[in-house]
Amino acid sequence: MNYTPKDIKKFIKYYTTLDIPYQEEVTSDDLDINTFFDISKDSEHYSLTVHTDEVTFMNRLLTIAETLGTDRECCIFYLISEGKTIKEISKIFLLSEVWIRKIYNNLIQKICDSLNTKI
Repeated sequence: MNYTPKDIKKFIKYYTTLDIPYQEEVTSDDLDINTFFDISKDSEHYSLTVHTDEVTFMNRLLTIAETLGTDRECCIFYLISEGKTIKEISKIFLLSEVWIRKIYNNLIQKICDSLNTKI
């Protein structure tokens, strides 16, 4: 499938509306040597959600963004994927909304080029 910047932006906007529960990280305090290898109970740390495909694709986009983008581009991409608006991000970076949008669009184009490249 050939992705366009419009497709990617539409997906990200959709992704921000999903109710995806975040799981707490397991700490060493949660682990006990006597129960670490206990297979009689269900694991609470790993569970599938109904949004597995969406999470997988977003992780792919984030990986590409981290690989191809600058630190600033990645931060902007991540913040948008977490539901922040261009206006909110412009206040964080002390840049104009136009400039934030330009940076974001540049990274989206890089991501599309990467996704559409045939290996």
